[in-house]
Amino acid sequence: MGLRLFAYIVNAEHFSRLGVVIMIKDYIGCLGLIVAFILAAGHVQKAGRYGSGLTVYKQVQFGVVYGLLGGGLTLFAFSLPEGGAIDIAYVAALLAAWNGRAVSLCITFFIMFLYQLMIAESISGNEIISLSVLTVFLVSLIQFRFSERVYFILAILGGSAIYTGLSQHGAQDMSFEAFFYSVAGGIHAYFIHHFSRKDVELFRSYQKEATTDFLTGVQNVRQFDRSLNSFVKSALLRNEPLSLLLIDIDHFKKINDTYGHITGDFVLKEAAKVLTNKLSSGDFLSRNGGEEFAVMLPGYDHAKALQVAEALRQSIEETIFHYDYTLKIQITISIGAATLDETVFSSDDLIIQADSALYSAKHAGRNIVCSKFKCIACGNNPCSGQCQYPLTK
Repeated sequence: MGLRLFAYIVNAEHFSRLGVVIMIKDYIGCLGLIVAFILAAGHVQKAGRYGSGLTVYKQVQFGVVYGLLGGGLTLFAFSLPEGGAIDIAYVAALLAAWNGRAVSLCITFFIMFLYQLMIAESISGNEIISLSVLTVFLVSLIQFRFSERVYFILAILGGSAIYTGLSQHGAQDMSFEAFFYSVAGGIHAYFIHHFSRKDVELFRSYQKEATTDFLTGVQNVRQFDRSLNSFVKSALLRNEPLSLLLIDIDHFKKINDTYGHITGDFVLKEAAKVLTNKLSSGDFLSRNGGEEFAVMLPGYDHAKALQVAEALRQSIEETIFHYDYTLKIQITISIGAATLDETVFSSDDLIIQADSALYSAKHAGRNIVCSKFKCIACGNNPCSGQCQYPLTK
């Protein structure tokens, strides 16, 4: 096979034919089409909120993008000088299966099927069989959870044999040239896809660094500012409640001074985990610097927000942080709560009110929840500033 391939490539007489020149031109056009649609799929991966994963919406998008690619490759199928056509549309199917799994694959095949009907106004039995066999083959491959390289090697070889052999020539009549160009197209698609995936990973890394606190893994203050404005606009537009909790770890400086900054960082990370576990999926948690955290509660009125705040305070108070298997640390938190109402209708006012309530909680002895309406420690409206929990003494 190697000698035959070499002879096929270097045969000057073969390449002098006009048909070969036209074939290569069409083939390069197909490769350009593959590049364009793989990069388009890369934009689909970059779109959306960080960490959203493979949603159904993205699967549909992948299916449409690769379906259009498959249709385009079918539309621009080219002929061999010796006769017969080369259609490398299987490349779209293997890309759809890898990126969007079975949902994307089915959508891709449906669009490819429509293209076949539009171009030829009919579809042969061989083409139906090849699409069916290729579907089963690719779905089976993705079930094994192969690495990207192994998957593409198997998918390219198997897909070329199935689609080119059954659909274009019949299993017994497939020429070496057709198989060669089909495999070459798959290899080209793999390297472009690999480059695109690295680009997406780099983009996601930058996106994570821009929105996530490096120490605790929760959202950072930049993302807090951006999200708060968005939440406030949405709440005012829909006339829905929105509450904000500002949280401060009590006497955190003593932990750093007594046990060191490494231990302090450990406490911050573990405290963030406790807070995250107590919050619902729609709630927002960020670290705004040092030992300060913030929680946004869309859809929570003030009474419900105070209940959540008290639950967070109790969870932190009851948790023992074990550091290095020998050191046990217990901490408390103070929380200031504020809610959008007829007197608070902007993000700045919400922060000011929550910060004022947090100051009242610290002044009242720490380890309590306060707001302008109620102090959970003393029950006064507003907080009297005289209450103290025994645990803070």
